[in-house]
Amino acid sequence: MERRWLWLLAAALLVIAAAWLVRIPESAAPIARPEVEMPRQLRPAERQRMLSRLTPAVTDAGPRRTEVRDPMLAALSAGGAGSGMVLEVNALRNSPLGELLLRCLAEREGRGNALEALQRMGIDPLRDIDRVGFTEHGIVVSGDFRRANWEGLLGSATGEPYGDRGQITAVDPRAQGGNTLVATRWGDSLLHLGDSEEDGRRVLDAVEGRGPAPQPLLTPEQTYGELYGVVSGPDLARTLGGNEPWATALLEAASRVEVHLDARRDVALVADVSGEDGRKLEDLGKTLGGALAMARVQARAGGDDEAAELLSFARVSPAQGKALSLEVALPLEVVAKRLAFCRGGSDAGGP
Repeated sequence: MERRWLWLLAAALLVIAAAWLVRIPESAAPIARPEVEMPRQLRPAERQRMLSRLTPAVTDAGPRRTEVRDPMLAALSAGGAGSGMVLEVNALRNSPLGELLLRCLAEREGRGNALEALQRMGIDPLRDIDRVGFTEHGIVVSGDFRRANWEGLLGSATGEPYGDRGQITAVDPRAQGGNTLVATRWGDSLLHLGDSEEDGRRVLDAVEGRGPAPQPLLTPEQTYGELYGVVSGPDLARTLGGNEPWATALLEAASRVEVHLDARRDVALVADVSGEDGRKLEDLGKTLGGALAMARVQARAGGDDEAAELLSFARVSPAQGKALSLEVALPLEVVAKRLAFCRGGSDAGGP
């Protein structure tokens, strides 16, 4: 595996693991929908986490903005991205779900997997990585990289200096005729992987407070849950296929979807859909509710109790003003059942 793909591979493993969470569980006995607190706002521990990440702008050179900022959120906002997701790797690692995922990856991959490769380069994913963020402009990784072997990871121990604490490194082309991967480092705590040096300079300007402040993709007050982010209406339209009535209604009503996932034990997911037309959102709520009810009836009629059980974990809250919510609660037992395949259990679901 070439070094320039290691971060992307790690991200792909997380995405694949998340995909298993919404597959149909193969449980012999019904499991009740957990009574979990849905992620709706910062909890006390998350507020402390948020405050600890706010950093004042450096003021020793050039004109600077004076507000404090979260460097990760500033980096994600650079370039004007309309959609982005953040995964709280450290928080997920220290949760029962994180333990399940790590155990699954270790037993599925065995020795020599991507996690061990990162460790050989001086980055321990279980200790050094705090968050991973994704936008159309690249990947942002925050954490403690003081022990990182940048030459082994990027092909060069140093890059072109930029700003106060930034370095920009052009890595070898990804493939014949492909674009060059550009790695932008901010001190020993932030790494951005993008397609151009211009992206890297924008990231460093945003993090160090130079120039006009970019429109925030996410505010510090929105950093609750183990996964959170937003998807714009245009991006939703580009990625959502099919011509089902609920999909059509969603695309017509939604200008933005905000997602928060709590995985401290049972999995609780909230997707808040906002739009400019309250009537279209109300129609969307009815369409989604009807689609879920019909799917449950069809699953029961077809003898697929597992699918009906999974669908029973989802609820649609009616539109209030210009927003409606879709809530999903999955018991930890359901998640563990879906991850049993990687341990070779006899009751495991298929890959």
